[in-house]
Amino acid sequence: MTEDPEFQLWIMAEVPSVLMLLSDYVAAGVQGITIGTNDLTQLLLGVDRDHPRMAAAFNPYHPAVVRAIQQLVQTARQLDISCNICGQALNRHPDFVRRLIEWGITAISVEPNEWEAVDQILL
Repeated sequence: MTEDPEFQLWIMAEVPSVLMLLSDYVAAGVQGITIGTNDLTQLLLGVDRDHPRMAAAFNPYHPAVVRAIQQLVQTARQLDISCNICGQALNRHPDFVRRLIEWGITAISVEPNEWEAVDQILL
């Protein structure tokens, strides 16, 4: 695909099927994943986060979402690929950030106004 040895092909893990097919993607050449918690939550729970009456049910810390994220991180680790995560409100749940690190997450992406709060969690 490219002659640049530093080029890496990553995919977004925003749909549940990535969890089931991650090893196939890696076999095809994928070198890392970014877990998009907003879309993954919406698709796992069947909740439209932008719908006024449904937004209250949007919960990125629902057990099904947390378990899917854990499996993605651990599978990426087993497959020896990098795995990062992005999404809203990571800074509001320090315990979840700590669990991500325990599971083997390699990077956390947050909004610029949230990085200091996440940095404090990591200290």
